[in-house]
Amino acid sequence: MSFAEKLVAGLRSRLKRSGSVGPEQSVPSMKAAPPAPASEDEPELVAVITAAIAACMERLPDEIRVRSIRELTGSRPLWGSVGRQRQMHERL
Repeated sequence: MSFAEKLVAGLRSRLKRSGSVGPEQSVPSMKAAPPAPASEDEPELVAVITAAIAACMERLPDEIRVRSIRELTGSRPLWGSVGRQRQMHERL
């Protein structure tokens, strides 16, 4: 019998003797956090997103205009997102 087999057999016999691994503990129920209220775009957030877009497009922030910011859901396929990005990049 190998060392690993002896170890597993010893652990099984100890668990059988004790009846359980340890005392069961109840887990407190947790409520989901309420969604953040929809508010106007914060100026700092708009500035950061504009700077990130300008850096990705290798342009100055003054050369682009962010008109709106919307969160996209993850249910859209990746190929659709890539296609939209290519179309937007070709228009510039």
